[in-house]
Amino acid sequence: MNSRERSDPREVDFARDAPTTADDVSVLRALSHAPASWFLLSPEEIDALIPEGALAARPPIRADASPFTLP
Repeated sequence: MNSRERSDPREVDFARDAPTTADDVSVLRALSHAPASWFLLSPEEIDALIPEGALAARPPIRADASPFTLP
């Protein structure tokens, strides 16, 4: 998408334009300590992340998929 209008010439004021609460800082700090990979999560943790009924609504594999093996 292109716009021929000029952008807002004001500088970004983070205190005004992106206020950060103590809760934001807490969540960001927790996320920085979060697992670096899905492989580090337990099956229970993965199940907790997937909404109820999500796999039924969109199964990970087509019903008519044929099995295969990797060389």
